[in-house]
Amino acid sequence: MDWTIEYLEDGKIVFVKTKGALNWEQNKKLCEELHSVAKKHGAHRYLVDHRDKDITLSVLDIDKIPEMIKKIGACPEDRIAVLYHSGPKSSMLKFLSNVLFLHSLELKIFSDEDKAKEWLQLP
Repeated sequence: MDWTIEYLEDGKIVFVKTKGALNWEQNKKLCEELHSVAKKHGAHRYLVDHRDKDITLSVLDIDKIPEMIKKIGACPEDRIAVLYHSGPKSSMLKFLSNVLFLHSLELKIFSDEDKAKEWLQLP
């Protein structure tokens, strides 16, 4: 899988665009890089564009994500907006959203980038 990360100054948002399939190790590396960029800029908002990505993580992998990102440094004030096309694989992201919620982490799925950015700016 490939990805590009940039910091959107105007919204204090860390933006990542992914492409291809994602396995557990790549997911961990991606999360580490995202947190590093966010920490550098004092940001707590993430916009993750997975519209060109295939979800290949298992339910068990997704269940381990909250623990992994908390070890990296995620905190309750972080907010994650995920851009994804609707379809059968989007149910895995909904599951991830529920799992993160149970761990006091906030993730919401969007198909519209403007709506995702708007949600990230809410207090």
